[in-house]
Amino acid sequence: MSRERIRYLDVYRALAILAVLMIHTTSSAVTSLPHDSSLFPIYVTLNSAAHYAVPAFLFLSALVLFYNYDVQTKIRWDMFYLKRIMTIIVPYVIWSFLYFLLVDHIRGITIQENWPKFFEGLLLGSNYAHLYYIVVLMQLFILFPFLLQLFRIRWVRSNLIPIGIISQLGFYFGNHYAFHIDKVNTFIGAYFLYLFLGAQAGIKLKSSLQWLRKPNWLLYSAVILLAGNHVSQIFISIFKPYDVNQTWLLDIKYLSVHGYAAVCCYFLIHISSLLHAKDWRVIKLLKGLGVVSFGVYLIHPFILAFWRSKVMIADPIFYHVLIWGGGLTALIIPWLATLFFQRYRWGGLLIGMDKVKLNSKKIYTQL
Repeated sequence: MSRERIRYLDVYRALAILAVLMIHTTSSAVTSLPHDSSLFPIYVTLNSAAHYAVPAFLFLSALVLFYNYDVQTKIRWDMFYLKRIMTIIVPYVIWSFLYFLLVDHIRGITIQENWPKFFEGLLLGSNYAHLYYIVVLMQLFILFPFLLQLFRIRWVRSNLIPIGIISQLGFYFGNHYAFHIDKVNTFIGAYFLYLFLGAQAGIKLKSSLQWLRKPNWLLYSAVILLAGNHVSQIFISIFKPYDVNQTWLLDIKYLSVHGYAAVCCYFLIHISSLLHAKDWRVIKLLKGLGVVSFGVYLIHPFILAFWRSKVMIADPIFYHVLIWGGGLTALIIPWLATLFFQRYRWGGLLIGMDKVKLNSKKIYTQL
């Protein structure tokens, strides 16, 4: 039996998907604008400040899983995996194929020439830049039964945060100095910290984490300081990229981004719970965006790719207007498309909506 739904997490999802859109909207400006452009620092700052996006979603996935299942003694694992196949893996395969066709079209390659690459991309989440997240999520689902039992061991349960930190650092240093795994962000080990933090938050959400639902100046200060540090590290790497020959600087940058992202996960819970209580029109919009966030995530790169190929121009007057126009379009069209798909039974196969009818039963998914 599922526990009470945590309503304010829809606001959390909205803030996280807006961070994803911020990264993808500003990425072309960050990579193409001259470094001496007056607006270049603004794009870099906004892009860097949104780097908590993927960790925040993985933190949330772990939180929801452990919030719902940690209290259960009898779990139907067949139903657990069936609903995730229908609402996550099937949409992933469909969109992975569509993005594969898009990339081949842009490169002028025929499907027959490049067909084997599709299956490789499917396994690694590399058929388009944002799809690796689903591969990491699938690894979480595969490991979840084991993690659920592991985290019920008293010693482990009492030390989830330090174990998460040690696991994250162990994976990083092991890969950096020994294993040298390509496309490391496709492996769940690159996000161990957020799985442990999310699990701890899900287990403790109704008890010791109640302090997150009240104003907390220590949390605000930590977010501001770590954000400033992370953005500074990005500027240093752009304007003085001397860390290639000094690996300890890479280590500092790694600690910087993950320290910032980890604190942001807690800050998002905090700010979401506060905003959820407000009866403002913008909060209602955020709640609506949170509900459709998975659909927006799947669809928005398609809109941005079209916008950049058909609408963007290099005119110095309109360039920046079109950058943000593209971002707004990549938010609105996927939002509306997801709402449209939700009206139909088959729509869940495209956008992983909350309810999918299977064998006359409603199966609920919590990402």
